[in-house]
Amino acid sequence: KSLAYLIPALLSGKKVVVATATKALQDQLAEHDLPLIEGHLDAPFTYAVLKGRNNYLCRQRLLEGAEAGEQGTLEESKTPIRPRDEEVQTILRWAETTETGDRAELPMEPDERVWSGFSVAADECPGAFRCPSGGNCFAEAARAKAASADLIVTNLHLLGAHLASGDLVLPEFDALVVDEAHELEEVLS
Repeated sequence: KSLAYLIPALLSGKKVVVATATKALQDQLAEHDLPLIEGHLDAPFTYAVLKGRNNYLCRQRLLEGAEAGEQGTLEESKTPIRPRDEEVQTILRWAETTETGDRAELPMEPDERVWSGFSVAADECPGAFRCPSGGNCFAEAARAKAASADLIVTNLHLLGAHLASGDLVLPEFDALVVDEAHELEEVLS
């Protein structure tokens, strides 16, 4: 069904937002469905995935943790490495190479408590202009990419935040496709 709305959306010449109920469907669209369509349409197109801020690695949190020594390398000791320590080390290694900072790229799903040390929620973020790492912010880079894309893949939670904020969260768009619309009322309420 996704191809049935993606192809007309891309051929419309309009800036389109596709909102899904889950991040898993967002990732499916971006990693499988849209790449499948690329090269098969006469008109080239661009797309971007936009998730909530807490889905992206926060460079400032990473820097502050490293400076405080809280997330530095594990020292050799006689104590066995706990699973959470391994998660921290996996995230730190990934942080050195990631281009998007998107949590979905991690080779494992980190414990929420571990991930919260590497990300910030929207209400915790001072904003790109007030943050010392704002110029390198993964979440802001994702927003900039979305602003210039022909099609934006997001989720219903972010759409709800956009509507509640008076249209301040998502870039301007001409058309909206709601996939998994049966979830819309519950998510938005």
